[in-house]
Amino acid sequence: DTSDDDSVVDDDYRIDEAGASTSRSRPIPRRSPRLLAQAQRRGKRLMKGVRHFLGKMDVKCIHCGALHFMEERLTKSSLKNPTFGTCCLEGKIKLPTLREPPEELKRLYEGGDELAKSFRRYIR
Repeated sequence: DTSDDDSVVDDDYRIDEAGASTSRSRPIPRRSPRLLAQAQRRGKRLMKGVRHFLGKMDVKCIHCGALHFMEERLTKSSLKNPTFGTCCLEGKIKLPTLREPPEELKRLYEGGDELAKSFRRYIR
């Protein structure tokens, strides 16, 4: 049944042409709900078991110490001296160092007893 897909194709959407110097846009061709459903099923089959591995999140920002994946570095930076813009905007944003939590909270977050485990399990 493709009735769920009908809402996806009911409207004509318009997008700007990439690199166009004018503000003209062109309509996206309509696809039948049946073809959309087939494409979704095929995509799910192709994606089964596919994983993306970004490596370790072990590259520290030199400004704030936040951990990043190497691939998150700014394009103008190098592998040898990576810089990042998603944490502190290359040192432009300064946040105060976090204070240590009260002992009871620290024990709940880090402890191995049943109360601490229950706290972490139901914290939301």
